[in-house]
Amino acid sequence: MSNATTKFPVSLTFGNNQNTWVAHPDTTNTTTESAIFTTAGVASNTNLLGLSDNGSMACPVIFTSPSGQANNNTVAANTSVSTPQTNVWTLYGKYVMCSQDNVNFYAQPTGQDGWYILLWSATADAALRNIPVTLRTIGPASG
Repeated sequence: MSNATTKFPVSLTFGNNQNTWVAHPDTTNTTTESAIFTTAGVASNTNLLGLSDNGSMACPVIFTSPSGQANNNTVAANTSVSTPQTNVWTLYGKYVMCSQDNVNFYAQPTGQDGWYILLWSATADAALRNIPVTLRTIGPASG
């Protein structure tokens, strides 16, 4: 669960290689959360999209924190998170793929209308409590 007080869209670019993705805020309002993304620098090991592992059946997809930050803003402060796997992303046409075996993605409602936490899991049981999702680089077709 996020402990962020402000939510904003994030765009992704390739990091030092095409399997590492760097997050950039799509916002003109500077908040504590968006400032973390803008002060870290693209060439470092911060702002990277990664798979966390907190021992749960379904774990959050997170952004790595800049050094000196106490907690990752996409994970609750009381959650123990090991070093996230960040060199795992690839594209298959317009679909986002993970190079790790048996990784599935899920959405979990946050309680705020239209906002979800993106989770990953290697077990199919996670689908019983969450909404299965497919990650794509384009928006849904309108029609």
